[in-house]
Amino acid sequence: DYQRQGVGSKLVRALLNHCEMEGIPTVRILIPKDNKELQTLFKNLGFKRSHVLNFDKTFESQVL
Repeated sequence: DYQRQGVGSKLVRALLNHCEMEGIPTVRILIPKDNKELQTLFKNLGFKRSHVLNFDKTFESQVL
């Protein structure tokens, strides 16, 4: 119901302002590469693609 009303942008901007005031030099986000809408949101907020690669290792859950 709240999509496209600017709520997410306001929350991210508030977080970024807080990080800047705390002297945090870099804020990093992880976005699925197929989520173009979220990529656009963060690009519009001034984020740029970095050269950091993310590697995951997922363990299959085992029922005990």
